[in-house]
Amino acid sequence: MTYDLHGPWDALADLNAPLYTPAETSPQYKISVDGAVNTWISKGFPASEILLGVPFYGYLYKSAGRANNGLYQPYGSAVSISYDKIVASYLSLPGVLRFYHPQGNVPWLYANSSFLSYDDETSLRAKAQYANAKGLAGVFVWELSQNKSGSLLGVLRQTLK
Repeated sequence: MTYDLHGPWDALADLNAPLYTPAETSPQYKISVDGAVNTWISKGFPASEILLGVPFYGYLYKSAGRANNGLYQPYGSAVSISYDKIVASYLSLPGVLRFYHPQGNVPWLYANSSFLSYDDETSLRAKAQYANAKGLAGVFVWELSQNKSGSLLGVLRQTLK
C-alpha cells in the first residue's frame, strides 16, 4: 500500500503519497512510494510481485498554517475527500493556489487556511511509469467509486504496459 503515507494521524499537513521523498527539510518523518517499494525489493521480495497502491482521494486539512502554503504546517482537523469532489468543489474555486511538488510528483492546493493533498492525472501517470520502470506487477486503486468519470483509471490504463 503506497497511499496514506501521511494523513490526519500526523501532527502536520503533508503529502498523502509522494512518489519520491521530498528534498526539503520536514519537521516530521519522511516517506515515499519509492522508499516503500525499494524497502520490499531490498528485503528480497520480487518486484514482479509488487502492486503499487494509488489513491483516488485526497486529504483536506482545515485551519492549516499559511507558511509554505500549508505544507508541513499544523492544522485543526482533516478529512478524506474524493477526487470527484476535489475536481467539482475545489479546483475551480477563486483564490485556490495549485502547487506541484517537484520530488513528490504530486499536487496540492492551498486556500483560506485549507491544505489539500491529492493525486491527479499527472501524478498517477508518473506512478504508472514508475511501476513500469521498476518491473512491478501493476497498480491497484483505492477506490474506484471516488472517480466516477474514470479519468484517473483511464490514465493508468493508457500508461501501464
